[in-house]
Amino acid sequence: MASLARFVVFIAIIVLGFLILIRSLEYFDPTFDKGYLIDKKEVFYGFFSIGLYIHIISSPVLLVLGSILIVIRIEKYRKLHRFLGYGYIFCATFAMISGLILSCYAFGGLISKLNFFIELVI
Repeated sequence: MASLARFVVFIAIIVLGFLILIRSLEYFDPTFDKGYLIDKKEVFYGFFSIGLYIHIISSPVLLVLGSILIVIRIEKYRKLHRFLGYGYIFCATFAMISGLILSCYAFGGLISKLNFFIELVI
């Protein structure tokens, strides 16, 4: 039963990562009249766009790698687990750095920026 539950969680996270990736594809051809990019046209080109693109690529990969690491057994697949773990750390580093870049452009003033920053660090 436990292996079935792990498999269901694994599939759910894979589907969630895929859906997030599909949803984030709209940002590769940005429209500034709806969604997250409303009122960000003036800051989009530069560090913001670099941070956004890194974030929307690394975050779904992070979800998928994390779910695989939860499901596979360390005892049985030690080398694969270690390899995927290094990939997870690599993607997490890029997701965090890009999130820090995005936090500089958060709406709502200093409080919003600090909240965004603190969520990334924790």
